[in-house]
Amino acid sequence: MINPEKEDETLAVFRRSRIMTITHLAQHLDCSIPTVRNRLKNWGAITSYNRNGGFYALSNVAKFDENGLWKHKGVFFSQWGTLKHTVRHLVRNSPAGLDASEIGRLVGLPHRSFMAQLRKIQGLRREKYEKRFVYYCDKDHTYRSQRSLRAEESKKMAKKLPSDAEAIFILVDRIKHPDFSEEQCAQWLRKKGKSISIAAVRNLLAYHGIEKKRRISPRPGVDRAYGSTHRKHFFEGVVPEHTDDSVCATNRALSPLRSGAPGVENTQAYCCHSGHRNIPSP
Repeated sequence: MINPEKEDETLAVFRRSRIMTITHLAQHLDCSIPTVRNRLKNWGAITSYNRNGGFYALSNVAKFDENGLWKHKGVFFSQWGTLKHTVRHLVRNSPAGLDASEIGRLVGLPHRSFMAQLRKIQGLRREKYEKRFVYYCDKDHTYRSQRSLRAEESKKMAKKLPSDAEAIFILVDRIKHPDFSEEQCAQWLRKKGKSISIAAVRNLLAYHGIEKKRRISPRPGVDRAYGSTHRKHFFEGVVPEHTDDSVCATNRALSPLRSGAPGVENTQAYCCHSGHRNIPSP
């Protein structure tokens, strides 16, 4: 039996902290983990869809965006529940379906860390489109609408893509400076005498599904809130973005440009993670 006064005090701390682990809640309530789980259910608390579901928040504290997502100090929550349910909602309500990299950008996670587990989601249809798998709603009317709009957007995007020679310079710059934003990439190329717009850089990277390389680093705000002893918990289950047997997105994007680009000879595949390159500098 939890003391009502202690429960009120814990709820006040919970609201101020905004997010808490079940261990911290048990310490504040001075009770067992199963008892805390029952209390969380009574409070209508929500569970994080990253960090191994190890964090909780009160639903009336979370500030969800237009997609029903809330991100606080590196911990992500969804009003749709689990990551699987969240992906299903996002895909079914998207105008043109979503591919893996688009889903990853929305939920804030490297798509390689979860898409393999979500290939068969009830309520979705998965099919290959322009060398990438795209997820659509399984309802016929919505599926046809999403697929049609994606085809239209793809045609518009293709017209706005840079030339093959410009694409090579952009991709080589991405290899050399994986942390550069589209604006920084365009600015750097201009310094090198290449007049390539920010829109051209953005369109090429989006067309090939190339994301800015993420770096896993300590989050000072979270460490301060929960102490360094919980750092291991924070980074459990983080799947690397690249393994030996996976395909590098930059390598994949370079493949169709290996020949025929003016001024570029003997362009070979490069893996931005392994460090092996044989690409001429622009």
